[in-house]
Amino acid sequence: MALANLKIGFIGAGSMAQGMIEGWIRANVVKPSQLMASAPSDRNLSKLRERGLSTTHDNAELVRSCTVVVIACKPYQCKDVLPPLPFGPHHLVLSVVAALSCPAHEALLRPGTRLVRTMPNVAIAVCEGIIGVVRGSHATDEDMAIVDKLVQPIAFYEVMSDPQLDLMSSAVCTGVAWAAMVMEGLADGAVMVGLPRSLALKTAAITLMGTGKLHMETGKHPGEIKDSVCSPGGSTIRGVHALEKSGVRAAMMNAVEAATEQIKNMSKK
Repeated sequence: MALANLKIGFIGAGSMAQGMIEGWIRANVVKPSQLMASAPSDRNLSKLRERGLSTTHDNAELVRSCTVVVIACKPYQCKDVLPPLPFGPHHLVLSVVAALSCPAHEALLRPGTRLVRTMPNVAIAVCEGIIGVVRGSHATDEDMAIVDKLVQPIAFYEVMSDPQLDLMSSAVCTGVAWAAMVMEGLADGAVMVGLPRSLALKTAAITLMGTGKLHMETGKHPGEIKDSVCSPGGSTIRGVHALEKSGVRAAMMNAVEAATEQIKNMSKK
């Protein structure tokens, strides 16, 4: 099916839904007129209406109006939100709900509902995201082809298992927050030694972007990149020593471990 023929609806209009919508519009994947969103209040819907989307407070109306439906509500809301939805054979359901496996989703949906579980990070809004994809038990090859057309322009993505997606969620998708903290720390340090704030933030952001691109395009291990800029007795190795004394790598590993435990706890509720 051509993307131009799709009507895509979002149940939930929070940050993840808004990021996906922004990415799709920015990448010209779909037009705003092809998108619809539902939420209990106008707090987020009003912003989306300004972007040219149609909106509603009625989830069932959205499902009747759309062929692809993105579930973007909170995990604890799913047991109330999903069972009444009038999905039929013509619907493809995408979910961005954390900690809810494909079988758990399918138990709350009408039998035979075609589901693909996804987990993006918020960088999808600028078409530089990461998305894990899990194929539900009723999803077809055509469904997966549609998913490819939708997500490939806004993110690097991999098809994986439910357990792998949960691990990626805790290790990578949440990592945007930690990368932002690193960027802020670099900028604060630059300000501390005399650089103007605006320039400090810009150069910190470019440093992180450039390092990631250097790894992706050369295949160099992060340790190799680090070693290549550490001259004997130089300023960089002094900074590396300071970071090691502060336990920067252990802190990142602890963050991933803590996020993983929280995902496990959420999945039990």
